[in-house]
Amino acid sequence: AISEAFLNEDARVLILDLPPQTEGEKQRSQLEGASYFKCDVSDSKEVELVLDGIFSKRMHIDVLINNAGILYNAPLVGLSPSGLVKHSIDAWDRVISVDLNSVFYVSMNVAGHMVKNRTKGVILNISSIAANGNKGQSAYSAAKAGVKALMHTWSKELGPLGIRVLNVSPGFCETESTSNVMPVSVLDEIKREIPLKRLGSASEVADVVLMAVKNDYLSGTTIEIDGGLKI
Repeated sequence: AISEAFLNEDARVLILDLPPQTEGEKQRSQLEGASYFKCDVSDSKEVELVLDGIFSKRMHIDVLINNAGILYNAPLVGLSPSGLVKHSIDAWDRVISVDLNSVFYVSMNVAGHMVKNRTKGVILNISSIAANGNKGQSAYSAAKAGVKALMHTWSKELGPLGIRVLNVSPGFCETESTSNVMPVSVLDEIKREIPLKRLGSASEVADVVLMAVKNDYLSGTTIEIDGGLKI
């Protein structure tokens, strides 16, 4: 949805992503007008290699959207018929790697290119209202809180160089990943708690992203789009 919003503005869209696995991902990978680059953004060396290849072709990046993310739902500890159950260490490492480390890796390389070439630009991260802490999402909440902290840090460091940094923080939205990790009963309960009584859409988030990128005085802030829900 974000890529489509920028394509509709006649922007050149470059997408760094893993090869599509599901049917939905395959459909999105065929987005007309976008250029795709195979890249695991949680791998620092792969990120550097792919971006160096892009820059070597005399392409520049004016706007970076850090949007890679995965979810894992589990309490820190719990009790089952077989005894004490602890949060998966592998899941913790993977979520932090994809949701937080990738933001650092990609931003460092893109910002470096902007600074080297003395060009202005925008780094926009997709955070989440889970950055405030959400039950059953230790890794995801920690990663999104980390993204928020990086935004505040980088806006102070890069602002004087003409690079704006900000976050868009969605609430619960109708996405494939949401439906994969949350049962319908849980989503129904969440809808009852949201003042607008529904989940958000990807296109609504994309609209906010586009607005934020276009506003040259927005930096160092998080824009929440959550239907009024506070957690």
